[in-house]
Amino acid sequence: MLSETLLRKRHEGKTRTASGWRRPEEGTTLKTLLFVSASRIERTEEAEQLRAIVAAGRRRNASLGVYSALVAARGHFGEVVDGPEDHVDAVMATIAGDPRHERVKVVLEQTVAGAPPRPGMDLVYSGGSLYVARYITPLIELDRGARDQAELASQLLYMIRELARACPS
Repeated sequence: MLSETLLRKRHEGKTRTASGWRRPEEGTTLKTLLFVSASRIERTEEAEQLRAIVAAGRRRNASLGVYSALVAARGHFGEVVDGPEDHVDAVMATIAGDPRHERVKVVLEQTVAGAPPRPGMDLVYSGGSLYVARYITPLIELDRGARDQAELASQLLYMIRELARACPS
């Protein structure tokens, strides 16, 4: 069996589709999106519901050729979604309609030409993080100035990506 590192290298610069791995087509616009939301999951159902979210997310992401990294923190979610622009938008439409999320707020959106940061990964779930909660909660709860929000969103993006690098898929 190939190690995770070898699998990443093997698929570097490619996105996953239902028919396998492919390089993004010339002119494809790739999007990075960071959203935060409040969880509507009862604490007693949290572990089971998070397993269900991760399993469904992996299937969805694999079929759309996107990558995402999810963190749950004190009743909130933060997730980075990377991939072809229209596919990332489809993921967000699904999440916005998911009754387990409320107050879904996109706090960072970037479009780029090139490959997603971690091609070959469907969804990484890093578990709960009280430290990361300090960045998610203000983005949802407080009405901060645009500059404060941009700074918090940038820091949260960095933290989630670092947690994803440290986590096996």
